[in-house]
Amino acid sequence: TPTPAQASYLAADPQQWADKAQARPQNKSRAGCVVGWLVTLALVICLIGGGFAYIQNRPGGLVIGGVTLGNAHSGPGIIYQDTLDGSTKSDWTNDSNCFFKDSAYHINAGFICYSPADAVGDSVTTVSVKQISGPITRTYGLVIRRNGKGNYYEFGIDGNGKWRFSKVVNGTLTDIVTFTSNSAIKKGLNQVNTLSVSARGSHFVLSINGTQVGIADDSTFKSGKTGLLGYDGIEVVFTNLSIKNVQG
Repeated sequence: TPTPAQASYLAADPQQWADKAQARPQNKSRAGCVVGWLVTLALVICLIGGGFAYIQNRPGGLVIGGVTLGNAHSGPGIIYQDTLDGSTKSDWTNDSNCFFKDSAYHINAGFICYSPADAVGDSVTTVSVKQISGPITRTYGLVIRRNGKGNYYEFGIDGNGKWRFSKVVNGTLTDIVTFTSNSAIKKGLNQVNTLSVSARGSHFVLSINGTQVGIADDSTFKSGKTGLLGYDGIEVVFTNLSIKNVQG
């Protein structure tokens, strides 16, 4: 039976910047305001003018009359998407515990590494992960709705073919669904499993490798950041993180 993860390191947060207040913005000059109004007016004219103006949703963001707006990882139905191949190193924590290597994102030991995506509520979060070293009784996986340090939901698996869904409140972990075996999980080291959590309000649908393995209901956290979870004594590798709008 896997040993339950301890909240002391599940709550570890290497992204200290996430809890710091942002710098106060500089006061805008009158000239800057005038330029801003001119740009806005030009966009409106482009939209009204027809023919030359267009609106498209491209992988690079929302394009209006040739001007690109929005997140570089956006697309139809996509809130955030990253292959985790190392092309976005500057957006993620990149140190000895959370780092890019061999076109993937590695977590070494019991850390949560948070994505640069904004906080989300209702969404479908998916990521592929494999364990490459350490005991196969340790938990790793997804963190969603992180509502402050030590407050989040966790969807984890181990290399023995078990999964669980838990919440951490003020650093204390409580299972919502305890460790449960499922044949959809590929066992052992170097086996890639794709985890998915569909969160709508207080209802969660949990899937592994395209198979629904369970459902859960809890209303503790309404929204929050998305993270990737490791465990003491193991190294895990993540690829293809996506956060999408809930359909239907």
